[in-house]
Amino acid sequence: MKAGVAVNPHTAVELLEPTLEETDLVCMMSVNPGFGGQAFIEGTYRKVEKLKSMIVKLD
Repeated sequence: MKAGVAVNPHTAVELLEPTLEETDLVCMMSVNPGFGGQAFIEGTYRKVEKLKSMIVKLD
């Protein structure tokens, strides 16, 4: 079994830091859940980059 986390668009990725070592998968949501027809939230790219840098620091 693996541990995964889903992150809503307006949740700061820094909140994952305390548990990142135990997390196997992160689903970075690029739209708000529950509403159809939304446009992609461009800030998602920056969040993915920040998350990647946090992961690299763990190694």
